[in-house]
Amino acid sequence: AAHLGGDLASAARLLSQAVGQAADPCTKADAQLMLAHATMYTAPPLGQYHQLVSEADAVLPFDQLRAATLLALASGLCIMIGRLDLALETARRAARLTRGAGGIAWLLSQASLAPATILTGDRAAGRQLIAGILAHPDAAGPEPAIYLLRIRCGQSLIWCEDHPSAEGLLRSSVNAGRAQGRVADLPYGLATLSDLYFRTGDWTQAYADATEAVELGTDYTTRTDLGYALVCAGRIDAAMGTATHCRARVGQAVSLAKRTGVVSITAYAVAARGLLELGGANYGQAAADLTRAAALVARHGVLDPCVIQWRPDFIESLIRLGRMADARDQLAVLDVEAASTGSQWAKATAARCRGLLQDTPQQAIAQLEEAVAIAGTSASIFEQARARMCLGEALR
Repeated sequence: AAHLGGDLASAARLLSQAVGQAADPCTKADAQLMLAHATMYTAPPLGQYHQLVSEADAVLPFDQLRAATLLALASGLCIMIGRLDLALETARRAARLTRGAGGIAWLLSQASLAPATILTGDRAAGRQLIAGILAHPDAAGPEPAIYLLRIRCGQSLIWCEDHPSAEGLLRSSVNAGRAQGRVADLPYGLATLSDLYFRTGDWTQAYADATEAVELGTDYTTRTDLGYALVCAGRIDAAMGTATHCRARVGQAVSLAKRTGVVSITAYAVAARGLLELGGANYGQAAADLTRAAALVARHGVLDPCVIQWRPDFIESLIRLGRMADARDQLAVLDVEAASTGSQWAKATAARCRGLLQDTPQQAIAQLEEAVAIAGTSASIFEQARARMCLGEALR
């Protein structure tokens, strides 16, 4: 009850006592799982990962489905700390334990495997996993674990550019969370909805959802879903040029990430800051911020270009600085990512960057006209506008 109502400190205290007092391995595993949910992001994620894996190993001889559930949650922690290799390995182990089982344990194992699979570059396989999850009758259940599962699937579908399906999942999940009084879990759902609406051009709704997520995350400060909410709001600030708000929110998110070890937030933060500086024509600072984003993404092994959506901004900042060779190198990477994932957003932004790299005005105009046509098939109204703006500049 304390967890559901947002009193996470009391929930953590009570569940820690339960873990310490439990003699039965299955009861202890259940308490450890609930404790991990209540303290997620407050304790160092890598330490939580090892606790969950240790508990999974302990309960495995008695109940492999309980072990799989613990491993599924551990995989998600690995994503937050940028250990995608470990996330994928752990999720695969959970999936093996639930093979042929069905039920919530199977759903949770698949929901941990899907984002890890997409993040590491296999979008088609990830989408297939999500389709299997959503086709399962238990995926519409009222259990708290299913609530978070649906949000994770919705977020993964955003990365896959299936925005209508993502919106349906996320909006229904947030509405259910409100109805059930799951206050502590709302910031994640609202921030993810904000990300969706930002990408599809409804910035008014995006800002409203991000602001509410930040407010709720601030009220329940033991959860650094606040960090994700802050970077979502900060990116909208960056796109709109509201520099003071952007820098404050992004700075707070980075500070939270350092305290908790959720390093994935830092990549989002520097990407937002790079967008802000690019929009303000501070190209050197934009390139510096986005160079850091490039290093973080490479270190963590993120291979889908739509997760953070930073590389086209990096390319443009390099072009504005006259670093054409570096820009072409980054464009080559974006082209590979677009081809390997089938991302329409990546194809559209790559076409725009290619137009900016042309040697003659005639070549630039021809390439940018193509970029405008490709962008017209993308859901991103922002990118459509950027392609048209670049074409307009070339036509002057």
